[in-house]
Amino acid sequence: MTLSYVRGGGATSSIALHRLNYLQTLIWFGVLGRNPKQMLASNICKRYPYGTRICTESGAHVANVSPRGDIIDLPPPHHRFLGWQFDNNPTVNTCPCREYTDPENNGRPWSMRGSSEHHPLCQHDKTAIAVHKDVDRLGVQNPRIVAARPDLWIRAREHYRGR
Repeated sequence: MTLSYVRGGGATSSIALHRLNYLQTLIWFGVLGRNPKQMLASNICKRYPYGTRICTESGAHVANVSPRGDIIDLPPPHHRFLGWQFDNNPTVNTCPCREYTDPENNGRPWSMRGSSEHHPLCQHDKTAIAVHKDVDRLGVQNPRIVAARPDLWIRAREHYRGR
């Protein structure tokens, strides 16, 4: 595994991160036996030419899969990754955050806003955690007020992206 250092001090890997869904996680942990797990690994490795790191639905890194489909299970404790770090995240057009309620748009879904970005609190947006914790910088004492004001979340997201 090669490491590269990015701005911000964190080490990243060139090997892809693949997040399993709930049913795939059950298959991975042997509910149906070893053969379905190997078939799942073979199908996943076809998407990634350099191999992949397998994570459960909760983000725990439990195994590595080589480009040939060989499985290397990792012992606990498992490192956890955040939603925006996975390589198989949904696109903006297919993400469930499109159905989040948008109070500024008369309670319509976020998709009706016509935005080409994820909702500011979507797990697939890199700044979502920082934006969620940013109540103090926004100058609002009551988090419920902030929850009803997506424009504040959007301004906070732009701030963390450096725009």
